[in-house]
Amino acid sequence: MSIEHRDNLNYSVDWLQHIDKVSPKSVITGMKHIALLLDVESHGKHGVCLYRPEKGTKLELDTRVPVPSEIYRDVAYHNIDAFLGWGVSAPVIPWQLKEEDKGVLRPYWIDAEAVDVYHTCRDFFNEQYDFWIKVAVLDYICGVVDRAPNDLLDIDTNKFVVIDSGLSFVEGLDFPYQLSIVRDAMKNAPIPDFLLNKLAHLPIEKVIKKNDGLIGESEVCWMYQRINQIISQKVIL
Repeated sequence: MSIEHRDNLNYSVDWLQHIDKVSPKSVITGMKHIALLLDVESHGKHGVCLYRPEKGTKLELDTRVPVPSEIYRDVAYHNIDAFLGWGVSAPVIPWQLKEEDKGVLRPYWIDAEAVDVYHTCRDFFNEQYDFWIKVAVLDYICGVVDRAPNDLLDIDTNKFVVIDSGLSFVEGLDFPYQLSIVRDAMKNAPIPDFLLNKLAHLPIEKVIKKNDGLIGESEVCWMYQRINQIISQKVIL
């Protein structure tokens, strides 16, 4: 039995971490990765998940993000999102299909649709300003250098979620080479004080501990430098 997104299954990190049964469903081959779709059961509920194994990485798209760290930086991005309590990204965790086969696992919404390119403009993002301003802020502080339309999923009539944030946590306060459609569209938009306050109280010790083995202290240091930059500017950079 497979649950599609319109059944409103509440995918969460806890749900992913307590999987009782797994059944392979199909293989998905992309330009940069081979992944496996799984029917899974957790807490008595069935769902569909995407497993991205380390061994499935086919190429390195950005030398600043060496293989296979990309898949784990995706986890770190979600962890920062969770610390802030914003809930804009799909939950994703380190996971092993087999003992010798490491990778990451996230929900897979069968009926989800990627945002159309012609929708990636200021007017479109202003329709759900709170959600998209959070994505723009997260993409900047987490150093995301590849945010394309197919990373933005409409999982249920204008209910969006961000996926595949692995090309991230690069060095610098700005990124000479990047694709950043949300930040580009929201550039110079004012950031509400309550979001800036969340950034100012992001606990560095807990961030380092939670992301141990996912990103290094250098990546965390650059993230906090970008946080200070965006707090001082108070707009999307």
